[in-house]
Amino acid sequence: MKKFNLVYLITTFIVSFGLGIIFKDHYLLGSITLYLGFVEILLMSQGKWYEKFVGIFETLFSTTVFILSSMYGSIFFTLFIYLPIAIFSIINWKKNEKESIVQLNKMDLKTSIITVFLVVIGTLIVSSLLTLIPTQKLAFWDSLNNILNISGILLIGLRYKEGWIVWIINSVTELTTWILALQNGYSNNAILMIFTCIFYLGLNTWGLKSFINLRKKQENTNKNLSF
Repeated sequence: MKKFNLVYLITTFIVSFGLGIIFKDHYLLGSITLYLGFVEILLMSQGKWYEKFVGIFETLFSTTVFILSSMYGSIFFTLFIYLPIAIFSIINWKKNEKESIVQLNKMDLKTSIITVFLVVIGTLIVSSLLTLIPTQKLAFWDSLNNILNISGILLIGLRYKEGWIVWIINSVTELTTWILALQNGYSNNAILMIFTCIFYLGLNTWGLKSFINLRKKQENTNKNLSF
């Protein structure tokens, strides 16, 4: 595992900053955001509670990208919602770890329905508010991305593997958003962010698979202990 982690970290570093140089990333902010995201997903997929600290730094750098891209919904959610949830997640994961690995929860149908309902309502409300800002770009997509991201972060913070499913959906919507931003000339970081979304789509799929395997392992362990 240590060898895999080292190879992963070196490879993703080269990819992140290599793409930043190729596509003339603005102050390399996109590259830094991408690399921190790579590191966060690696630690998260292995159930490590301290990945949230990396997530906080990734959040701060991504905020700068959103400021330069005039996506004010993302700025607000990042500073006032993502950061508090990240702090909550650190406490919750640390509190529910066993042998340095977080113990996962199992989501029921009621929680799933509530999550979908809140995503729809939240997106409609936030997009309506964002349209009131004259310089806001892509209000609907900005709000949808943030509501999905918040849902995924919160579900992961509550130790549900379904948070990865929400993030997979979010990767697709964010990819759409940055393609639209590129077509309309809204951001100098759009090309790199498109690659970031593609990478995250693959990594989130990998994270979901890792959590499924981790959940099965924990269930088998609990069954053996019950006998």
